[in-house]
Amino acid sequence: MPKLIIGNVFSEAVVGDVSRLPLFTRQAATVYAKRLAWMLEENDILILPLAISKIMIDYISRKMENKITAINFFPISKSIDHPIVLTSDILLNDELIQKIKVLVSGNQWILFPYIYSSAVISFFNELDVMGLNKEMISFVSQYGVNLLNSKASFRALSAQYVSIPPGGICKTPQELHYLMRKQIKNLGAIIVKKDFSADGVGNIAIILNERSECAGVHEVIKLNSYDELTIEFSNTLWDKFVDSLGNNLIVVETYFPSNNTLYAEYNIGKNLSDCKLLNYGLVRMDEIEDATGKGMVNWIGFQIPCNLPNNISEEFLSGCNKLMQLVFSLGYEGLINFDAIVTRENKILFTEINGRLGGCSHIQSIGEKLIGPDYLRTHCILTRNHVPVTDLNYAISLAESLSTKDLKGIVIMNEDIERWGVIDYLVYAKLEKDALCLENKFLKLVIKDLPG
Repeated sequence: MPKLIIGNVFSEAVVGDVSRLPLFTRQAATVYAKRLAWMLEENDILILPLAISKIMIDYISRKMENKITAINFFPISKSIDHPIVLTSDILLNDELIQKIKVLVSGNQWILFPYIYSSAVISFFNELDVMGLNKEMISFVSQYGVNLLNSKASFRALSAQYVSIPPGGICKTPQELHYLMRKQIKNLGAIIVKKDFSADGVGNIAIILNERSECAGVHEVIKLNSYDELTIEFSNTLWDKFVDSLGNNLIVVETYFPSNNTLYAEYNIGKNLSDCKLLNYGLVRMDEIEDATGKGMVNWIGFQIPCNLPNNISEEFLSGCNKLMQLVFSLGYEGLINFDAIVTRENKILFTEINGRLGGCSHIQSIGEKLIGPDYLRTHCILTRNHVPVTDLNYAISLAESLSTKDLKGIVIMNEDIERWGVIDYLVYAKLEKDALCLENKFLKLVIKDLPG
């Protein structure tokens, strides 16, 4: 049964008011939607903001041994200068609905969105096609994923199952004022989170100490004293974070220095026995993309699986299994991601659930196809995003030349050469040291001809 894949990355279901996103993040949504192409099979259709280049379509088709062509893609826009996000205004457009109806008529379809937003559910209902999940379970059809992507709901749902950072939820600027002042006394640092956000855009660190770097935030505010946490300061933050499309709560947590950030992706099935760990690992962090020079450390990729002591990995996965059983009991089905940090004292604190596809979901498709279904046990995978490249053909040729038949190689996973001049890649080898060596060799060669 073919899939109707919808690349509604960073729609209002994920971030709230999309119009308040910075341009870079709206552009990122169009780039990240292209990753879903790795999940395509011959008769599937992918609705996404912008077209994928023919070079990339041909490459994915060859690597995955699927007959994927431009026919499998339905891009909404042709302009790279005005990035769009697949919000309800875009999806629930009569002209678009009629065009998709023509494409899906005569078949049964599986709906496969980036996130089961209320707009996606209405869109699929309007298509009036029969499919495996046409009669969706009540949790999803009643927009239950809202609970699983809310940072405030995460704390309420998970607090009795796993350890979470000390903190709380604010519904007014006054509550924000008092909670920030309380939490910052713990370690001299707090993280303030917009309830719905993505890519770290809704996270701000506020510090009183001399911490040199902060991970997972888009802004660091250094205060000279505790007294600067005034009600006026709280009002400014409140206005910045709250909007009319779901963001009416703010989370404040003690901000712990961490050794590592961990993630795990599960597929939640109809029965508990169908629920499965797909992949897990370290979130690779680097300040290479911190153009502001303010000590922010950002997500650049993954290392799959973790290279941590067994007791830490086991404790993390044990917590993930508890959360997996929780979301299963709620009635959720589909892909889901759990995130946690490892503090300097090696304590695991869970930080959020993402009831949607993640930045690792397409890696699962690539890993299973190119390495094998047991790749998590047999190989080390390293990925990196936003690597500066000027020539996609050269990058692909280089990746192919460095790949061998003994299950060691490089895959170009995504590209935005025309606008950003970047690629994402994946390196795999049986041993971590070999994967790191291969990655370093590729990086030295692929960026050598960049100007400057």
